[in-house]
Amino acid sequence: MNPEIRLLTYDDALPLQSLVEAGSAEVSQYGPTIGSGTIYPLLIQAILGGQALFCAEADGSLVGYCGWVSMPSGPEGTVYGTGTFVEKEHRGRGLAREMRERAIEHWRRLGFSQVIGTAAAGNQAGLDSAKAAGFFVSGHEMRFDLRGSDGE
Repeated sequence: MNPEIRLLTYDDALPLQSLVEAGSAEVSQYGPTIGSGTIYPLLIQAILGGQALFCAEADGSLVGYCGWVSMPSGPEGTVYGTGTFVEKEHRGRGLAREMRERAIEHWRRLGFSQVIGTAAAGNQAGLDSAKAAGFFVSGHEMRFDLRGSDGE
């Protein structure tokens, strides 16, 4: 069965926690990361606050997520990318791209102007994926202009 992209709900909390932990463990090989202990509560808070977070589901199981959140303490119009992760056996099918596209569409429609995020410094696959998605990447930081430019 082809994975489906859909919105995360609070009912997805436990499988989401497993995905966040798997993603954090994978990128920790590149050095210090924010870690699942910070990312997971932020994502749950966003879901409870009515924010749209996207996931990939295959055969009734979550296999990926795109965690972009708006934080009240952040600059107006800014969305923070806390991570996009797809389980290894589901990679190469365009799921991360499709989740990002849905997130871009959603946050543009709400009038947000940019997405900012970071990747672990040695995570070249993550940086390359962000570049391919149109993010401007400098070092391990990335930015995407939601106003329609290509991120440059």
